[in-house]
Amino acid sequence: MEYFPYEILGEIMIFLGPKEVFLNFCLINKYFNSVTNSPYHLSRLVSNKLHITRPISLSPFQAIKILKATSSQSKINSIKFIGFGTTGGVDDDNPNYWVDSLFSKKSRGYCSRENTSNVNCAGVLSSTQTEILSDGRAEIKNEVARIVRNNKYARQLLGLRRGRRSDSLNYFEEMVFRHIFINNPEVLVHRNSNQQLMYEHMHHLRDLHDTLVCTELKLANFRKSQDDLYTLVRQINFQAADRGNKLFVAKMIEISRSGHFTCPVAAFMVFVSDAYVDIDSYEFSIYNDLKSSDDIDNLISIDGRVPEAYSLVKEKLHEYRLFKWTNNPLKPILWGRFIKRGRKNMEVKLCDAFSGVYLYMKLFYPLNLMREFGDMGSHTNIDARYVGIKGVEITI
Repeated sequence: MEYFPYEILGEIMIFLGPKEVFLNFCLINKYFNSVTNSPYHLSRLVSNKLHITRPISLSPFQAIKILKATSSQSKINSIKFIGFGTTGGVDDDNPNYWVDSLFSKKSRGYCSRENTSNVNCAGVLSSTQTEILSDGRAEIKNEVARIVRNNKYARQLLGLRRGRRSDSLNYFEEMVFRHIFINNPEVLVHRNSNQQLMYEHMHHLRDLHDTLVCTELKLANFRKSQDDLYTLVRQINFQAADRGNKLFVAKMIEISRSGHFTCPVAAFMVFVSDAYVDIDSYEFSIYNDLKSSDDIDNLISIDGRVPEAYSLVKEKLHEYRLFKWTNNPLKPILWGRFIKRGRKNMEVKLCDAFSGVYLYMKLFYPLNLMREFGDMGSHTNIDARYVGIKGVEITI
């Protein structure tokens, strides 16, 4: 085997696991070791292991760092996303229910408009969107976050809903700040300051409050057409996401429908991609109305573009099916259904490696609790608290 051409050994190496490569293959002799230190072959090993479809060129140091990070269970973290699109509209056109809330654990959650099903929601890896994160509103929200987290009265009102030091301002913190400023603003002012400093501080708090109110999202600006109240897409830097050097590697999917929702989601799917797939395109609609595991099998049998799925996992309160990796632009990861109404959260470990930049959730249909909440609308909507990925963010 040591007489194999360099290229053949490289082909063999990329189909081995990292442990076999670095604990066995590279120790055979100097010739084999030189193959394992080749930037070209190491880049291909990373691409093959993590299912990265875009071209990459890594140094040996970068490649080994990525392989170590993605192989370690201790380095798994929640990946941050920005929600930017939905085909379900927003309940009452209230920006507090905007789809960005679906991708943040500390937010209130996403609520669609009435009379919706098969709602597609889209989020993008937040580290690719420096323009959105660095706008003036973001700086103001960071300052408000510091104020409420350092204020004893605000902390009492927030309780467990208070964000961590590194978190951005969440929905509950913003509402508490507004409530205190309107009803009891003096508790936000340093009492040991002189009269002039207290006046200046109060004036600054008013500027913060007014800016938060005035810069609320205008959902009408996100409509793809002015007569369509449902398909809303906020402009993001698609080029930075699609052609940048940031990717996530997913290890686990988290779903939550906790909260006082009248129509919490009952069945859903999760997808990823490394280039944007239009949320009202046919790539999504072929997965419509998958309300059971049998529906998935029927779809796989009639549509060759749908990847294979693993067997149904049925637990006491929920059930799910994982999908095998596919080279298609839109990659389904998970189908899930809440069986019992009391089940609020779901956490599923993945069988295959999935990498990408975009995270999508399809909401098929809700559990109707309107009668119990005394909120009898003419039609149901769909509510969901959170969808997220636990894994590793890498730079390629």
